[in-house]
Amino acid sequence: MASYLNLDESESLKAKVDERAPDTFQLLLGRPQLEVSRHFKKINEENKETVCVVRNQDVRSVLEVKSLERV
Repeated sequence: MASYLNLDESESLKAKVDERAPDTFQLLLGRPQLEVSRHFKKINEENKETVCVVRNQDVRSVLEVKSLERV
């Protein structure tokens, strides 16, 4: 199937984005602005590698994002 940009669809998409944009980055009281999931490898006592997943960590500030980068 050929890949192409349908201009009618892009205008429709832009209208939907513009409609929702005013509240996209507003703070919601009692809720974090961002939730992240971390995936990392860990070696256990038997020297076997396991993959660990930590889901839905709340991120409330830029400092928390930077601390996750260092983990």
